[in-house]
Amino acid sequence: MTALALEIAGDGLTLLREGGAPVLEPAYALVEGGAVITGEPARRQYRIRPRHVHRRYWDALGEEEIPGAGLTQADLAHAQLESVWQAHGEGVDEVYLVVPDAYAREQLGLLLGLAQECGLPVAGLVPSALAASTQLLADRQRLHLDAGLGRFTVTEIVSGERLRWMRQEQFDNVGLDALRDRWTRLIGESFLASTRFDPLHDAVSEQAMFEALPGWLASVGDAPFTLTLDFQDKHFETQLDAHAFIAAVESAYRALQQLVAAMREPGRGLTLQLGERVAALPGLANMLARLGDTRVVALPRGQAVAGALRRREMFAADAGGAVVLTRVLPPLAEEESALSREAPVEVAEAARRSDGDEGRATHVVWRGVAYPLSGEALVVGTTADDGGPSRRIALPAGSAGVSSRHCELRLLEDGAMLTDLSRYGTFVNGGRAGPETRLQPGDVLRVGTPGEELLMIRLA
Repeated sequence: MTALALEIAGDGLTLLREGGAPVLEPAYALVEGGAVITGEPARRQYRIRPRHVHRRYWDALGEEEIPGAGLTQADLAHAQLESVWQAHGEGVDEVYLVVPDAYAREQLGLLLGLAQECGLPVAGLVPSALAASTQLLADRQRLHLDAGLGRFTVTEIVSGERLRWMRQEQFDNVGLDALRDRWTRLIGESFLASTRFDPLHDAVSEQAMFEALPGWLASVGDAPFTLTLDFQDKHFETQLDAHAFIAAVESAYRALQQLVAAMREPGRGLTLQLGERVAALPGLANMLARLGDTRVVALPRGQAVAGALRRREMFAADAGGAVVLTRVLPPLAEEESALSREAPVEVAEAARRSDGDEGRATHVVWRGVAYPLSGEALVVGTTADDGGPSRRIALPAGSAGVSSRHCELRLLEDGAMLTDLSRYGTFVNGGRAGPETRLQPGDVLRVGTPGEELLMIRLA
């Protein structure tokens, strides 16, 4: 029997057939004159005809009508599913659906109904985070971070004799679309400043920039790089670096960092899996690697469908022939993975250090001012002078959740040390610090609610 694994995600469908390579069908639907065109032809019209091209029908799968379209999200999903099945379903006897971790029961039922209407021989369903997980990690906590167009999700996978889908938290209202929009504005402003050419002023040039964006994001590195755009027989160039890309989305990255930290088990090492959509976001893996005792693993494209296909007999065996959502799977040895040639990439521990600098944090930055650390306590709090140590960072009086002597920072022989003196707590990279916490370059301290942020850095 020939099997096919099909992953449903906000930005598209990923298909993997036995013996084949992953195929991505982008999630765009062009509605015109009652007809629905999906996939790549619709994607090429996204910025040119934004009122006619729809995106979030997989993320928001449901039966509510889309304003102005006369169709529901389910109608668009059905159109794409039918098109994909006609193109790739010949000779397939079993289909295993890899579904978003955030799908509610009603969405799962609707998806199964759509698949049945399209003639897919669905044999089982499995959450994406579980399908993408391979080996047992009994000594470490495992979290899986993935993204849709309008949200991020963090899912915990627990290791016992088998891998088990446990709990999930979501970061709503910010997803891939919001980040890409911010980067599009950043790049457009850079072209305008460098060349006086505004690519966001014309729909055709905006579409050209939209199509170039994935390649530009893949080119983001430590050094500045050149972005090129051809439009109306003219060639334009501008330069940007990683700092600009990260700064454009830093608030979202910080929120994700805090969400991951909030799901951590105190005193236990963390392995953080990044789904393929998250792994492609510039700078995020390095920021997440700054969380203490965290190993960040960037999963390759197609990891979830490969895991589902490899386990097709295992995860459906307990169903007795019924189609069920499986939340428990056996592990896979890494060498057995269908993607063994593209093993997951672990982010090096050096990524936890800011800007590649090694060694101890030497300064703390607050509101643009770098304060040097020494063996003498640097007091952070709301009291400017209480007759105690003269070295202090005076936060605004009346700041919510900030004590007069909130915490102290010292530079010891083996590194910087935070001592928490407050009733409210001091947070490091989103997680609450203990009475004493080691710090290193790149760590972000937060005191108060919503709080003041201080950044640990190293200066030569």
